[in-house]
Amino acid sequence: MSEYAKRFHFAPVAVGEQDLAGPWGPGVRNCYVLHYVYSGRGIVECAGRAIAVGVGQSFLVYANVPIKYIAEKSDPWSYIWVDFDG
Repeated sequence: MSEYAKRFHFAPVAVGEQDLAGPWGPGVRNCYVLHYVYSGRGIVECAGRAIAVGVGQSFLVYANVPIKYIAEKSDPWSYIWVDFDG
């Protein structure tokens, strides 16, 4: 086994599905969260940047990093997510 494989650690914590009609945050998560958007649109704000995210796209929330995400009012998000440590 390679040294990289020995150091790699991925531990799923929780999974779920969410309909987000308003904002989340600003806040900080204590683990990583990967979101996959299957309906709607919104904006992710992190590190002074705002990025539009829509259907078929994903975004990753880093542990211990301030973030805010806001669903588009006229076309709110629906997404699946997985929390993980690693």
